[in-house]
Amino acid sequence: MIQRADVIFLEELGQRVMAARDIRGMSRKTLAQTSGISERYIALLESGRGNISIVLLRRVSNAMAISMIDLIPSGKPHCRWTDAARSISPQAGKH
Repeated sequence: MIQRADVIFLEELGQRVMAARDIRGMSRKTLAQTSGISERYIALLESGRGNISIVLLRRVSNAMAISMIDLIPSGKPHCRWTDAARSISPQAGKH
């Protein structure tokens, strides 16, 4: 059984992947093709429903030329990561 803290972690991880992809102007299809991970799985990951392995996360981060560390939530309470990303790029988090 997945714990609430794990659900929150996966949701924030998904938000970070989505924001990073948006900042780079990448579609899900492009990220899927570049990383070798299905577009459906990328959608699950971004929605917080995909429990990604560390190897697949490395492929996602490499495809976006971003450090895995920048995608992994710290677990500390703070503002939504997408809000911070949006301050860098107004297009982040829009679909």
